[in-house]
Amino acid sequence: MRTTSLLISLAALTAATACATGSSAIEGEEVPFNDEPIPAADQEQEQAQQERGELDRSNLFRTPQMGYIHAQAQMNADLDALADLEIFEVSEMVITSDMMPGICYGPCSDDDERKQRFIDQAQRLHDLVELADDDLDTLGSGPEDAGEPEIIEDSLDAIDALDILVVGDFLEEEAESSPYCYNLPCPEEIERVEALNEARAQSLWHLADRSADL
Repeated sequence: MRTTSLLISLAALTAATACATGSSAIEGEEVPFNDEPIPAADQEQEQAQQERGELDRSNLFRTPQMGYIHAQAQMNADLDALADLEIFEVSEMVITSDMMPGICYGPCSDDDERKQRFIDQAQRLHDLVELADDDLDTLGSGPEDAGEPEIIEDSLDAIDALDILVVGDFLEEEAESSPYCYNLPCPEEIERVEALNEARAQSLWHLADRSADL
């Protein structure tokens, strides 16, 4: 069974951020840090990027505090983008306790370092998504046995071992039965599903191979 580091939900992450920095959350909406409001121009740019499903990472490292806000938004967008590829189940980014702001009377002395670790992890996730978005299905065939259960599991384990995100099961399509084929899958449906699953397995293998150095 694949194992991961300590996982902390985004809700807990937001709550810890609020306690450590003085920000607050009202009905699920995060209020920016009080001591460093986001400039209006940046708000407009971020809103436009969110509508396109992406954020400009050039702003990500301006300060640890601003970077932390942007990294949380980028993390959600990247997880959604990876899930949309329908290769394997995607749930959460791996977040360890040292990537969260501490709980202190006022800002903790090591909060900047903690936030930077979170930003670095969000950058690794983004790098993985960029590799996944890079037309994996056009890279040609990997090994002939890429679709075998053992190879699929090896590929999943390789991505999981990066400790970037929680890697779930391979998304294997199943052929649907048809009343026109005696309530069994029709031959063309079986052929379609086999081709789809093989393409997904090849994409998974390529992603595991290309992400080894992340």
